[in-house]
Amino acid sequence: MYEILENLKQARNGFRGGHETQTNKKRLEHRCSWTLRKAASVPYRARVAETLMNEIFRVCTPNNNKNKNNNNFNHSLINNIINNNLKNILNKITTQIISQIDQNQNEGKIQNRAKHQIPTTSFNKKITKSTENVVESVKKKGGVTEDQKGTVNEKDMVKDVQKTQKRKRNHRRKKKPSKVLIVDESYTLFEATKGLLEVKDQLFKYNSTYYHTNYFTANTSWKKFKLCHGAAKIRESDNAGGTSVISEAMSFEVLKKMIGAKILSTENEIIYFPIGKITDYAIQVSNHENTVTLGVSVTRAMKYQGVFEREDANRLLEKKLFGVICSSENSSYPKFAKQILHIWGTDKRTARILKDVYENDIAQCYKHNTIVIVTVAKKADWLFWEKKSTNNF
Repeated sequence: MYEILENLKQARNGFRGGHETQTNKKRLEHRCSWTLRKAASVPYRARVAETLMNEIFRVCTPNNNKNKNNNNFNHSLINNIINNNLKNILNKITTQIISQIDQNQNEGKIQNRAKHQIPTTSFNKKITKSTENVVESVKKKGGVTEDQKGTVNEKDMVKDVQKTQKRKRNHRRKKKPSKVLIVDESYTLFEATKGLLEVKDQLFKYNSTYYHTNYFTANTSWKKFKLCHGAAKIRESDNAGGTSVISEAMSFEVLKKMIGAKILSTENEIIYFPIGKITDYAIQVSNHENTVTLGVSVTRAMKYQGVFEREDANRLLEKKLFGVICSSENSSYPKFAKQILHIWGTDKRTARILKDVYENDIAQCYKHNTIVIVTVAKKADWLFWEKKSTNNF
């Protein structure tokens, strides 16, 4: 390579009148180094020498038409280089390039950048062992005995290794859970299929608990909301106190879409033992075998003029779960097989905090026989601030 550079410098000085600039020098060295890299990437050995030869002639040939008639152009020097030195230099470099290509092919590390060939994928790079290495690795593991050495089909063995690695790669790939999208004229409900089916299954099991999260998006304002019969009944009935009419009505609307709930009793229609905890409304859910009566307690996870934190989640869950247990014991008619604690959340962060606190900080005695459903509500501020919104309907 250095001999080529020196000879090309002499030729360049000859036809450019002896003026050697730093820019021309860098350009020449860059072109020569690029030539060597290009030759190393050529897939056919016969084109290596041809590529080098064409590039050297291109560098030595003057670019300007003026240089063709320049008397300083040293034709004899170039002819001398080509006749005497170039053949030996090309043979030497070509031999080195070809040996390097052979070595890369044996090691399985060559990457052919020719445009007419398909580039190797990331998966193929992991299994580019040579056939001999694959066979040896299989033999070491006991896959082939010495008696079978002559009958081994090496291509089939390589294919088996590739299939095994591909199977492991697909096994590591996590599958995204399927989703259910429930679309209504007034809202959209989005949740995981597996979680929805698990909720329906746990409703008919005594002394079982489950935690589920779904997402609610309002498509219209509360004034234009079209409620089902049960939700409208809860909205129009007398409330036992507080400002939770909208959240209770929307809670039944969501449960009707989720599990096919039917309204049984509103808050004031449930008969309790005096002076005790109460629940918000009662529903019935049926499957192909039987029907269960469930109580539903509704609450909202938020913090007025503040950020909802773990302490707030812990206090809310313990208070409401304890109230659910007490109201189940306190109700005379109807009797609840189990209860649902339906929590409205303002955002995904609140839902994550509630889930983490429920799984790690809440004692099992509070979770007794209660299904917790957290619904993250978007575009529904009227659901959390009912003092301002109840004047609208």
